[in-house]
Amino acid sequence: LAHLGHFREGPREQADLNARKFVWMQQSITTAIEPEAQFSYEVMDEAEVPGDVVHAFAEATGESLRNSCRHANVPGHEVTRAVHVRLSPNAVTVTILDDGRGFEPSQVAPTRLGLSVGVLGRMRDLDGGGARIVSVPGGGTTVSLEWRRA
Repeated sequence: LAHLGHFREGPREQADLNARKFVWMQQSITTAIEPEAQFSYEVMDEAEVPGDVVHAFAEATGESLRNSCRHANVPGHEVTRAVHVRLSPNAVTVTILDDGRGFEPSQVAPTRLGLSVGVLGRMRDLDGGGARIVSVPGGGTTVSLEWRRA
């Protein structure tokens, strides 16, 4: 894990993006991974989103959607997925949700790197960042990614 963390913490050359370009990037990630996912956004602040924040959100959003596509499917039920982006004066929030099979987060083995490193760790390592995963077996999953401006 420490070795993988080193790669995750390496230099990131992501440029700052204005609010609209950040939304477009999130929509592009969503469409590339799950074209049928619903996408919505609210832009309440046009401030630049710093490059390290852009990179962390891109990676965590992508990993959250990939996890949903891999694990949420229920036989005989078409799973609905949605991504909502919100840029407010003090925060950036991305919510990824599905109405799939769900799971018990406390039962996920720490060796499952997608959640622990790819989503929670990546956002926790971002100054002002955080993530929360809410899921119930049979009740879908919601992943909330957030960054607050200093």
